[in-house]
Amino acid sequence: GPGLLEKLGDGRQPLRLVVVGHNPSEASWRAGHFYAHPANRMWPILIKTGLAPPGSTGAHDDDRCAAEAGVGFTDLGTGHPGTDSSRFSSTVLGAWRQGFYERLAAHARRTCASVGCSCGSCGAPAVVAFSGK
Repeated sequence: GPGLLEKLGDGRQPLRLVVVGHNPSEASWRAGHFYAHPANRMWPILIKTGLAPPGSTGAHDDDRCAAEAGVGFTDLGTGHPGTDSSRFSSTVLGAWRQGFYERLAAHARRTCASVGCSCGSCGAPAVVAFSGK
């Protein structure tokens, strides 16, 4: 069925960038890929700036981004599709915050362990960028 899992790679290499949305759009939820709505400008930006892997053409390439370009994707409200961000109050967004931090911290711990890091920060993404309206 439909759904959109975060795409942070396998935890064996640190990510240079994690793109974070507020929640997956209905189009992304149905497609299973981030920023899948045809009118969304994220993929043209990722491609034009060279952040997407060479040869990328759109949202279906999000599966390649972590391994090939060090770019991961997640949402603050993973598992809660909807295009109208105004339907999520600040209370709801605040409730999602802890789970979001825990998911990023778990990824960083897995990556640190994979690269033999003892300082605890080698596996953290270099940049976490929030996108959305």
